[in-house]
Amino acid sequence: MEPHDLEAALSDALPGVQIVDRDLQLGSAQVDWVGVDADGGLVLFSSPVEGDDELVLRTLDVLAEARENRSILLRHLARTGLRAGAPVRVVVIAGGFPSRAVARLAPLSGREVVLLVAQRLCSALGETTHLVPALAPADPAPELHGGPERFLESLPGALGELGALALRRIDRVDRALDRAASADEVHWRYRGRRLCSLVRASGRLEGRLAPAGPARPLGPDGEVDAFLDEVLQRVLELAEEGPLDAGPAPLDGGPGEGSSVPETGPADPGLVLTAEELDAFRD
Repeated sequence: MEPHDLEAALSDALPGVQIVDRDLQLGSAQVDWVGVDADGGLVLFSSPVEGDDELVLRTLDVLAEARENRSILLRHLARTGLRAGAPVRVVVIAGGFPSRAVARLAPLSGREVVLLVAQRLCSALGETTHLVPALAPADPAPELHGGPERFLESLPGALGELGALALRRIDRVDRALDRAASADEVHWRYRGRRLCSLVRASGRLEGRLAPAGPARPLGPDGEVDAFLDEVLQRVLELAEEGPLDAGPAPLDGGPGEGSSVPETGPADPGLVLTAEELDAFRD
């Protein structure tokens, strides 16, 4: 595929991407095409490979090499419009992807990894190629701001007292917790990762464990204690995984633009891959 054909096919899936280079040897990773998006972000196109493990490893390898060699890339691509501090995305285009590989890369979907399925249409009018995302972007965290007062005020009677008790006990789980609230929900993060929430739903108080735990109705008969046990167990699991990167990795090592994840401490400088990427290796 020629550069202008690739740009045309990308017009819907990744609008504004311009192809600026090709056949880039990036450390141990091979990149077929190099693009720059409308915001000056780096877009690297990696060849598809057969097999779940091979696809995941190849994709993460390209992403890791781009981060490790960010200063070199900035100099090499200095005349292409690449902007210091811009995020990096790895794009893989294929006729289809193994479902297991798609699931393993889902936490990085849209932000750092884009899998595009090439669909070719032929008719009397001619032949066109369209690129359709294989991964929907990962669900964003709820937009919550402020303290829990409005939430507690929305709970009637004894339910408000129970909510205040649950809130105080969750706050004491760990000093690294960050809390935000709306009138309908109080939400906690642990080192940048979604941990749990208290939710007002249908006139009752519910506890929910992130990312997709079931809603647990909370009452005066020990349900709060059981929910706190689950929260503590989740904190121990997240502590082993380490802190989460706040959005796409910028080329100059600074904070990613548009990130709403609060800084909770320095990341381990020896790590190249995020905890989500390491999870993909382990699955």
